[in-house]
Amino acid sequence: MEKLLCLSGINKDEEYFLDTEISIGRSAQNGICVADKKASRKHCIVLKRGDRVYLKDLDSTNGTRLNEDYIDGEIEFKINDYLKIGQASFKLIDDELTQNFQRTSSKRIETTVFHPLRYAESETTTMRKVRARKNNRPCYVSFMDIQS
Repeated sequence: MEKLLCLSGINKDEEYFLDTEISIGRSAQNGICVADKKASRKHCIVLKRGDRVYLKDLDSTNGTRLNEDYIDGEIEFKINDYLKIGQASFKLIDDELTQNFQRTSSKRIETTVFHPLRYAESETTTMRKVRARKNNRPCYVSFMDIQS
């Protein structure tokens, strides 16, 4: 099964599996929410038809790039192609080819539970929580105590 791997931007290192289609844009209503000023609310859509994947620009203001070339309308999206929206970039990969691949740099992080504190939740944190719930994945939030 194909999936999109985010290589840069706020969604870095997140993976999105492609069943039939997934929308990408600045709005939290998209399957992939890209928090970038250059992304349109409804920027583009990735469609899976049979064993092929297509990328369709939804008349975005700043355009959708496939392998650094701006696309117009719909175009085939192949394994190892790159999608770029503003500063966010994604790579289409085949999960079957990569499922046994283990990152040598990844380390297990110990979880520490802190005493509940009051905090201000940013828009980014809210979007990540919404996306995590939608994709049935955990959401990790870190806090820093900054004393003035």
